[in-house]
Amino acid sequence: MIKISIINKIVAASCIMVANLMPSKLLCFVPNGKAADENWAETQLAKMTSREKVAQLFMVTATSSADEKKGYSTKPWKGDPEYVAELIVRHKVGGIIVMGSQGLMEQHRKTVNYYQGLSDVPLLVGIDGEWLPYRIKDVPKMPFAMTMGAVQDENLLYQMGKERAEHCKALGAHIDFGPVLDVNTNPKNPIIGMRSFGDDPKNVARKAILFMRGLQDSGVIACGKHFLGHGDAGLDSHKQLPIIEHCQERLEQIEIYPFKAAIQEGLMAMMPGHLGVPAYEKEPRLPATLSWSIVTNLLRNQLGFDGLVITDALPMGALDGFPSGVVELKALLAGNDMLLCSSDVPAAIDYIMHALEKGEISLQAIQEKALRVLKAKQWIRTRASFFVTQKELARIHAPQAHALKQQIFDQAITYIAHASQAGKVGVSSLTDSSSELCLLQVGAPHEKDFKHTLAHYTQVKDFYSSWWVSQAAIEALYKNVKESERIVISLYDPFPKQPEIAKENVGWHQWLLGKLAAVMYVHKKTTQSTVAPSYVGITLLLEKLVADGKQLTLVVFGSPYTLEQLKKYGEVILAYEADPCAQRAAARVLCGKQKAIGRLPIQI
Repeated sequence: MIKISIINKIVAASCIMVANLMPSKLLCFVPNGKAADENWAETQLAKMTSREKVAQLFMVTATSSADEKKGYSTKPWKGDPEYVAELIVRHKVGGIIVMGSQGLMEQHRKTVNYYQGLSDVPLLVGIDGEWLPYRIKDVPKMPFAMTMGAVQDENLLYQMGKERAEHCKALGAHIDFGPVLDVNTNPKNPIIGMRSFGDDPKNVARKAILFMRGLQDSGVIACGKHFLGHGDAGLDSHKQLPIIEHCQERLEQIEIYPFKAAIQEGLMAMMPGHLGVPAYEKEPRLPATLSWSIVTNLLRNQLGFDGLVITDALPMGALDGFPSGVVELKALLAGNDMLLCSSDVPAAIDYIMHALEKGEISLQAIQEKALRVLKAKQWIRTRASFFVTQKELARIHAPQAHALKQQIFDQAITYIAHASQAGKVGVSSLTDSSSELCLLQVGAPHEKDFKHTLAHYTQVKDFYSSWWVSQAAIEALYKNVKESERIVISLYDPFPKQPEIAKENVGWHQWLLGKLAAVMYVHKKTTQSTVAPSYVGITLLLEKLVADGKQLTLVVFGSPYTLEQLKKYGEVILAYEADPCAQRAAARVLCGKQKAIGRLPIQI
């Protein structure tokens, strides 16, 4: 390990790192525009030993908060700053990926600058842009891909890609692990769902390509995932290996279609999924990540992809059974260029070096992969600095970013008529009635924007209910609302706050459907699902109101996959998420101040 005293000195100096770098080193890091040396990558490669070339292929885990160490049992903890610093200084790894969920933007800025300052060659920094607010707490949340899949003004997708790029650059990230190119054809998919643009391959391709162009036009490498398609998986590859059983013809028409289209439009990086695909790999339980037939023969040879191929995180459950060193070598032999989140980097480098000595992998192959990594860095250094300033961080909360986000939610709102309202194309506006609105909010005691926006336009009598209540509570709510002329039920998606979802191998929309169907009560402290006679689902209230002939308007702040159960109760305004922007947009639609012009991105 690097001595703590040395680490402390470097950390103390990191705040002024850019100013204190020697001019010769600084030239490696700052953007050079047209003046950049066209042979920079080749020059850097020529200076490296064989071991340093291997090390360039590793993108290691880093976090921006020391609190992330809590809950980790591995020794050394792979996100430990000392350990990461050692990987950079002694082993000369090629990049870092920012993980965790406890960091703040300023902490992140110092962390990135610190690590860049340790490296002789600029580090390639990756981040899961779709999860930015979960990685760095004070970064604003942007719409899910499924929400954007409903938007018809597709220029907004390009603008959102550019905005994501600005966020990434302000945080010192050069690769966004997105867009998600998976076609979510399985409503029970436990891990993709709202991360996909929908279940239509052409819509997914069109939206993802626009988003990709926005990223890359703004100087951030887009990395499409999860090749050759995670959308019909029934298992979460973080835990188990999903097997995609379709034939090649079906895979080419649905799953592969968006990936092929994105490649043709200039996608710069690709992430294979940890998926078993027997149609293309004769060993059905060999993950695509480790399959030469999929990564090299299909992706590179048949589809013509010549960009950077980066594995998904190697410690994921789908790769259980492949020890450290073995899994990294197999990934390289399959055709991957960069290895993500290796569990034991020094041991893996040693293993690959031993394989190189034995002729199991060639030096030429290593050099080709290292050159792709360096070419990516060369592309970045002509467009951005590798260091982060406080001024750049301020761009993340710029007014135009919030305005764009509101535009997307405004355009995503989707109307679904009730079966009894065949041919109806728009929600019954509150202006159609002069009576007081009765609002029942289900599942969100702290969500206020929807109610407050409604109250700006009309009188509102509101009630709140959890998803599970006593029979007496159902009767009390029924008495309060049954005489109202206009009843609106707002339903909030409980997914972000439910720990049992992570323990059960079910998708969050499945869990929500279970709630709506009122068939079980899931105890907080167990993964066992048991009947709880003292609790009933709030949908029993909806059934009573429908039986009375009430015309209900349901406003869904969550997954479109709930519509299969919900649409029987009344007309639906689908807002996709509980974001304040979505709540304001839905309220304005309900009040007749704007139209619901979104198009449902899935079939129900």
